[in-house]
Amino acid sequence: MGSQRLLEIREDGTEVWFSHDPIAKKNTIHYKHPDLEPVLEWTKALRMASEYTKKGIKKDWWHYCHIPNVIVMKLHTEYGLNVYNPNHQKRVFEVINRDFPYLKVTDGKHIPRN
Repeated sequence: MGSQRLLEIREDGTEVWFSHDPIAKKNTIHYKHPDLEPVLEWTKALRMASEYTKKGIKKDWWHYCHIPNVIVMKLHTEYGLNVYNPNHQKRVFEVINRDFPYLKVTDGKHIPRN
């Protein structure tokens, strides 16, 4: 039987675990993510508060969506997108609009030009 060790608990509650399987001679890093339900309730509440978007746009900013770390990782591993890379911005918005609309905090739609 292999061993497991907790390496880190991140600010968002994500646990990073190391496991070792001596039979398969394999080491694995895996992540246990916190419940996203409170985040999804929060994004929904902001999305329903139309004044939130209007006030933000008037101040020259637009809080478009909230992307939890588990989704940042999913975008990277499954879609090949780095949310921190400006060259990926257009595709990130397309994927958020299409596959993760529940992360949006607005009913508006933003399509970057790049």
